[in-house]
Amino acid sequence: MRDGFFSFAVFVWRMVSPLIVYDWISEWIYVILMVRFGGKHLLVVTAAGAVAASFLLGIWYLRWCRGEREKGKILLPERSFGTSSILNVAGLGISLCVFFNILIQYLPISWESFESVGEALYEPSVGVQLICMGLVVPFAEELVFRGLGYRRMRESAPAAGAAVLSAVYFGVFHGNIVQGVYAGVLGLFLAGVMEHYGTIAAPYVLHACANMMSVLLSNTFLSWVIVAFAPVRWSAMVISGVFSLYFTGKIRKEER
Repeated sequence: MRDGFFSFAVFVWRMVSPLIVYDWISEWIYVILMVRFGGKHLLVVTAAGAVAASFLLGIWYLRWCRGEREKGKILLPERSFGTSSILNVAGLGISLCVFFNILIQYLPISWESFESVGEALYEPSVGVQLICMGLVVPFAEELVFRGLGYRRMRESAPAAGAAVLSAVYFGVFHGNIVQGVYAGVLGLFLAGVMEHYGTIAAPYVLHACANMMSVLLSNTFLSWVIVAFAPVRWSAMVISGVFSLYFTGKIRKEER
């Protein structure tokens, strides 16, 4: 009984401790910069916090990986992640972004909680959005949820259980129902490519490409066309769904 409780406590700690570190560092940066900028530039401030947290989290992740090698207990052996793999994962991220962004519009959920967040996120220029949401923030989040979270959870949980729990946790982290549902489902695929390739580079590429596609959709006429015209919307959903299956199949066929 006591051993079981201790194991569960260790499992939970491995899941939440990286986020505690991330939140602690990013919140300090947030307070300092928001005072400096007078409550403006939320996205840039968030990205600055992610950069600051990534230094410590990156060191932690590298030390954990080195410890695994020294102990000879590598649960996720690294698979070759070359050009072909990168293109497959990138294509999967783009396809999933389009598919789930359309699908989520049909779910009976309120968008009210997302509207204020969305306005702040999409306020800066497209270039700033691509850098912050497409490159910087995904790197920090992958260190937290897949690099240190999922990877360490796998020591005491099967792949399916760790993937579901890390995905739910990832969804809850986003703080509103719209982003939460989207991030939760995407989190399953992020955990999947982490498990498959054994390197944080894989979920980072998927996450970054999905976010960059979301930025491009939100800042071009494509978003308006997809929302306004049902035939275009359904066609885009079917095509992106087919490509999601295609790239998933390509990834699954790769051998270690």
